[in-house]
Amino acid sequence: MSIHQPHDKLIKNVLKHKAVSREFFDALLPSHIRNIIELETLELNSTTFIDEKLRGTSCDLLFSTKFAGRPGYLYILCENQSKSDRYMPLRLWRYMLSIMKQHSKTHPNEPLPLIYPLTFFTGKKPYDQSMDFLDLFDEVDRDLARHIMYNPFQLVDLNLTNESDFSKYVMLNTLVMAMKHYQHIDQYLSEMAQLFAAIDQRGETDFACAIINYLVDRGKAGSAKEFIDELHEALPESQRGNMESISQYLVNQGIQKGRVEGEQIGIQKGREEGREEVAVNMLQLGMGTDDVVKCSGLQRAVVEALAEQLKVSKTEH
Repeated sequence: MSIHQPHDKLIKNVLKHKAVSREFFDALLPSHIRNIIELETLELNSTTFIDEKLRGTSCDLLFSTKFAGRPGYLYILCENQSKSDRYMPLRLWRYMLSIMKQHSKTHPNEPLPLIYPLTFFTGKKPYDQSMDFLDLFDEVDRDLARHIMYNPFQLVDLNLTNESDFSKYVMLNTLVMAMKHYQHIDQYLSEMAQLFAAIDQRGETDFACAIINYLVDRGKAGSAKEFIDELHEALPESQRGNMESISQYLVNQGIQKGRVEGEQIGIQKGREEGREEVAVNMLQLGMGTDDVVKCSGLQRAVVEALAEQLKVSKTEH
């Protein structure tokens, strides 16, 4: 890593020495952290976590250590930017998460380590931005941000969901049922048929077709048309016209797909014919088979067949 700022380069060089790094942390760590850190266990790590574009004005050092006997890290970020960085707390969070990610790979199934960050700022003016990550949020949102970030995340476990929980939400209910029961979707055709009929009446054909294509892709429905036919059969006869929009949409989708595939095949065929024409011209100029294969990109067997056709043509004339 290239460090252009002399302050940062100095910090990087001198803190490699254990005596200096121990004195550095002994003097600068707050007492409640210093009292549980075992400085005699300090080991300098060689990895950097700084963004590529910031490495000319920043450097970092990562020390492994023990927090009251448990593995942890001290992370030093050296900054020499022309002005204070409002998003410094966000950057530190990102760097620390990267450290945790690296640690989890080398120590799978173990608790995440404590990381204490320390930023060493050497700018020309005193640092004038907040050091609190939550201050990056609007003042009215900070309590909610704290609650969201420091409480367990919300989990929707399909194994524990009941379709009746979403009975008034037609599209969500359809999505949950498809994802939860895709392996045995044929056992839920009656319920799915009613949901698709309601979706059709709403005009949400894109959504309906996405669900159908999902089931087809998972191999649990033979084809989109077959699945629609099964849904029609599962509906009472008086309601079987309620999925016409979805059926027509799938037909149109199939036609469009056929057009695109046809165009692609035509383009590819044109390319092949163009290369064969070039190969024939090269053969007529007396170029050898090996050279024609290299230049045209055609298979040797194709070039040899073209050469044979030229011989036959010359013989006939």
